[in-house]
Amino acid sequence: MKVVHAWILNGPNLNFLGVREPDIYGTQTMDQILDQIRLEYPLDRLDYFQTNHEGELIQKIQEWVPLPSTASDVDLPDFVLLNAGVGPIPRWRWPMLLRCCAFLFSKSI
Repeated sequence: MKVVHAWILNGPNLNFLGVREPDIYGTQTMDQILDQIRLEYPLDRLDYFQTNHEGELIQKIQEWVPLPSTASDVDLPDFVLLNAGVGPIPRWRWPMLLRCCAFLFSKSI
């Protein structure tokens, strides 16, 4: 069975999971969810990052995804779960997001 490598990136307000409006979002905190995933899939690799600042989220993606010229030796994930935690992404930010996603998925094919 293949070991899976996943990135989970959470944006603003997702640090309130389990606390904020538990009748809507549930009572589990993100730490509890991550612990459950790691318990159920102990051989898989999970990298997690959460921030309340959009710029830090972009910075983390850029740290994890290097320039294409240096990408050959990078351990890219099998999948990425990005939950920006904010409203719609402004149209002027789409190109940056699409370039990051296109690079990630092109390396996984």
